[in-house]
Amino acid sequence: MKPKAAVVLDGFGVLESLRWQDDSLWFCDMAHGTVHRWDTRGRPEKVVDVPGRAGGIGFLPDGRMLVVSMEGLCV
Repeated sequence: MKPKAAVVLDGFGVLESLRWQDDSLWFCDMAHGTVHRWDTRGRPEKVVDVPGRAGGIGFLPDGRMLVVSMEGLCV
């Protein structure tokens, strides 16, 4: 059986820091300075605009999200 590939998301720039959290895929779009959440059932939801370039995300044990700004050199 030959594997098949399919495009499931498009219209983004440079995706970075993909994380699975709370039954959703979270990711940064470095080109547009945004963070998105996708639950795989519909279109991704923009969660936040990040001044500078959003370069990484993480989650604290209590579920709060951390976002790194590449140009602001801050979290």
